[in-house]
Amino acid sequence: MKGESILGLMKWILYFTPVLFLTYGWSGFSAEQNCTKKDLYLKNCVLRSGELKMSLSNEKIRYNHDMWTSIVNFPNSGIVTRWEEVKLYTLADRHFLSLKVWEREDDEIPIEELRWVILEPKGKKLVERVNELLGKRQEKKSKEEDLIQDRLKETSFALEKKSKRIVWSAGKKSGVITDGL
Repeated sequence: MKGESILGLMKWILYFTPVLFLTYGWSGFSAEQNCTKKDLYLKNCVLRSGELKMSLSNEKIRYNHDMWTSIVNFPNSGIVTRWEEVKLYTLADRHFLSLKVWEREDDEIPIEELRWVILEPKGKKLVERVNELLGKRQEKKSKEEDLIQDRLKETSFALEKKSKRIVWSAGKKSGVITDGL
C-alpha cells in the first residue's frame, strides 16, 4: 500500500514539474511566445509569460509590472509599414520583447528598412537592449513589380547554457545583454 502511494506521488511529480516550470519560471529556463501571422498582419497582439502580459498595437505597448500597468509608445524611427516578427522571450527570469518591423522614414521615399529591436521591461520603462538594421528593400508599387531587397541579416537571441549570459547576434555583429540599465 505504501509503495503504491509513493509511486503515485512520483508520477504526479514527473507529470506536473514541467507544467510548474513553464507557468512560474525557473532561473535557467528559456521560453518564447510568438504573435500569430494574423496578429502580425493586423499589428495587434497579446503575449503572456508568467505574471507578465504585453499588449501591442501599431502605436502603443501596454504591459503590467507588479500591480501597475505602463503604456509606452511603439519604438520606431519611422513609419511602421509591416510587422515581420514579434516574440516575447523569458531568459533567466528576465523578459525581453523582440520586434522585427519594416519601417520607412517618410511617405515620399519608397525604401523600407527591417529593424530589429529588443526591449526589456524594467519597472515603468521598456529599456532598449538591441537596435539593429537587418536590411532594406524598395517598396512595391504594384503586385507585378519585382521586389528589390538586400539580403537580410540572420539573427539569434539566446541564453548560453554554461555561462548563463544572454547573447544576441545580427549578421557579423553580436553582444551580451547585461543586468544594468
